[in-house]
Amino acid sequence: MTEDTDVTPSTPTLPTGIGRRAVLGLAAAGAVGATALRWAPPATAADGTPVVLDPTSFRLVESERNAGAINKLRRVLRRASVTEVLDSGDRTLAPTTVGLPHEVRAWAYTDDDATTTDWYPQGITSTFDATGEDVADGRSALLTSWYDKADVQGARIAFIDITDPDEPTYRYVLLVEPYIREDGRGDFRPVPVHAGGLVWYGHWLSVVDTWNGVRVFDMRHLFEVDTDRPDAVGRADDGTYHAFGHRYVLPQALHHTSDVVGDETDFRFSSISLDRSSSPHSVVMAEYRAAADEAAGQAARVIRFDMHPRTGLLKASDDGVAVAREVADVDINSMQSATAIDGVFVISRSAGTSANGHLVTYTPPEEVTWYRGHFPVGTEDLTTWGSRDELWTLAEHPGQRSIVAVRASAYVS
Repeated sequence: MTEDTDVTPSTPTLPTGIGRRAVLGLAAAGAVGATALRWAPPATAADGTPVVLDPTSFRLVESERNAGAINKLRRVLRRASVTEVLDSGDRTLAPTTVGLPHEVRAWAYTDDDATTTDWYPQGITSTFDATGEDVADGRSALLTSWYDKADVQGARIAFIDITDPDEPTYRYVLLVEPYIREDGRGDFRPVPVHAGGLVWYGHWLSVVDTWNGVRVFDMRHLFEVDTDRPDAVGRADDGTYHAFGHRYVLPQALHHTSDVVGDETDFRFSSISLDRSSSPHSVVMAEYRAAADEAAGQAARVIRFDMHPRTGLLKASDDGVAVAREVADVDINSMQSATAIDGVFVISRSAGTSANGHLVTYTPPEEVTWYRGHFPVGTEDLTTWGSRDELWTLAEHPGQRSIVAVRASAYVS
């Protein structure tokens, strides 16, 4: 997502016993750029003072489901499993180090995904989100979202098999919106979203849609399509189906549409993450705000909705309306994502294209602590891997892209 570049942290005095390190640059394409790492010890500071808001003003309303259109596709397309997609990985990641405080693990891209300006990575989720365990069907996996900068192909998901952390492999799956044509046949089109955040929970994959709420995809309905027409999408005249050269598609099952009531402004759905430490489990969403938006009076809020333990979807009334449990305007510019651990919100804040991002914790109602430079340049979405005490993020800028985990308990004990 677009970032303001007015934040340039000064080079601090490092804490005793911690040396000055630089981001490791790999010579091959796909390396994390060798950018000077600047970080500081925690300091209580903020762009402003958080304000707790009335959560009942924020609602998400479930749309009619796309079961009919998906069933049409089931009749003509072969269904694939998550395991099959992971098995078909055709790209690789390489272990690296980003040089962050409390860093646990990091990977760099080894092909043109590292430098392409056609696609940008945004969201991240994992098998721990999906099952509460390290593995699902014997695999450990991460999913990351990428959006098409030209807004032609929409968004795609990288299915990353990290069962062997020394040799992760991945394959892209195109997100699509199914529909029934006038002739009664099933078809699909790209999903035009920024895909700033992901949550994999049970068999559902939730993807934020910036001004429209949350789109939800059913992982039981992955479909295989033809790959010989990289310029085509949907059903062709000869009855074959295509997805811009992608081998698999994931159709949208339903949509939670934003409905803000009262005097509050529309919520900007910039990210989403799962909180398995809450009871019931919940999702946390955050909205990005540039400095110019702040001058215009736009909020920078975090919001929490409960999940239903049986359906795996948002906890809603009989008419499909989910009401937020918790909302606060944290008043932080360039907020890219928020998650929560034991009631403490953890926030990623970007700082332009050349400075490390910041990790910020917020304990309601007003306690805010900054860890400046503790996230990579271009930090984006967040996810927690509770069983491993890991907090994951990913970096979006070409030439500086990485997927990296830090020790969660270093920030939330």
